[in-house]
Amino acid sequence: MLNIGTPELFVILVVALLVVGPKRLPDLARQIGRGLREFRKMQDDVKDMVRIDLDDTSTSATTAAPAASPIAPGVHRTRRPVSSNGDGPIATADPADETPATD
Repeated sequence: MLNIGTPELFVILVVALLVVGPKRLPDLARQIGRGLREFRKMQDDVKDMVRIDLDDTSTSATTAAPAASPIAPGVHRTRRPVSSNGDGPIATADPADETPATD
């Protein structure tokens, strides 16, 4: 990781206390914690997307030849949520699917 020991961490905290001040240091620590949490959450989401894409390509490579797809290679498509009864994807209104009416 970063190889920061106890003495280095103590020096960093003292410098942060001197620079930021004792009143704003807890707020700064909270903001840093939230930022790290969001970063980890995005990192996990990306890992899951890659894992899903790799699973999709490995299963399609082992089965019959994949059908021609209108989606360009490298474009990520998310999976649609499945309905609670397992019948298939939940129907959602997508404004991109609607065609404008012509008079």
